[in-house]
Amino acid sequence: MRTVHNISSGFSPLSTRVKNSTDSGFFEKLKSQVNIQNKRSVSEAQPNLSESKAKSELVCVGSISHEKPTVSHLLIRHPQYGKNCWKIIKSELNHNLNYRELPEGKTIYLDPQTLELIWDGRSFKSSFAASGREPAHNSKESAREKVFTTPRTPYTMLNEPSFAPKDLSEVLKSYIGTSYNKLDCFELVVQGLRSMGICYGGKEGLQNQLIKKALAQRLPINSYLTGEGLIEHFSTQVYNKTFSDVSRPDNQAEQVFSEIESSLEKGLIVSFSTAGRGHIGVISRYDNIWTFLNSGVIDNNVQSPSKMKGVGEENLKAEIANWFRLAEEKGGHLMITLGRLNNEKLLPFVKAPFSHTSI
Repeated sequence: MRTVHNISSGFSPLSTRVKNSTDSGFFEKLKSQVNIQNKRSVSEAQPNLSESKAKSELVCVGSISHEKPTVSHLLIRHPQYGKNCWKIIKSELNHNLNYRELPEGKTIYLDPQTLELIWDGRSFKSSFAASGREPAHNSKESAREKVFTTPRTPYTMLNEPSFAPKDLSEVLKSYIGTSYNKLDCFELVVQGLRSMGICYGGKEGLQNQLIKKALAQRLPINSYLTGEGLIEHFSTQVYNKTFSDVSRPDNQAEQVFSEIESSLEKGLIVSFSTAGRGHIGVISRYDNIWTFLNSGVIDNNVQSPSKMKGVGEENLKAEIANWFRLAEEKGGHLMITLGRLNNEKLLPFVKAPFSHTSI
């Protein structure tokens, strides 16, 4: 397999500009609904609004498409509201909406005053029904104009769900010292993902998706429940190389480290795989040393000279050398893979804000 070089750090950019488009039928329906409400109740809308006041200032979030099949795919890319994507979707106004059956081409709007999501003139109960401003589209100019219009409340200031690589490494550090009997190497990474609000178990979790992919290819059910499985399906590959001839472990370890050093960053998932064994962990940093957070026999501990079996932080270069020595001893190959968690691939599985989950 070839080595992937020159990968820039961080997630794939999410601040993609949403297509500027208006749904003329929507606004015709909007005017019609406002007129009806004006007749029904003075309390719901002012009765004698001019035509310019019969429309509301809505923010166009974008249109449902094959590439962006859900509201969350659209909203998280918005330059102003993307950081509050999950707070908006899970709010009292929006949490029970039927997002899953929106057809392609459906345009989604947001009321900036109430943060209510709207399509097809579905709802007119919020303040936009009686306001008198034109719809605003998702352009850089309009985003700059509105950046201070949404009031800062305890609701909007809550921490958003996060699954950035740096967060994963920090989460795993909180488990250092945990016994291997409670968390093995794969369970450690899974526990970190869960702590960041990513659903792993259950019908809609990562585990079920990996099992389905294996069954669809007529593979054993646990084929993708590995480090390589997580990297292949939910990460962006940074480095992948297989060494079939392992005869100089220390020199080969030095070679690998020199190849990956410029691409290293906190939170990268690392997978080691030989013919009979596999191992997974996460890149971190201790002082000026690149480290490997994992659960197993910790014999290159950077925080203590003592050896232990459980969750610990080891010198990455020394751990790479260990795996080359193991491969030489077993007379087989060694595959090393690094992957960066992919925002887009994980997005459908984010269920809750960041929280530390006890074991």
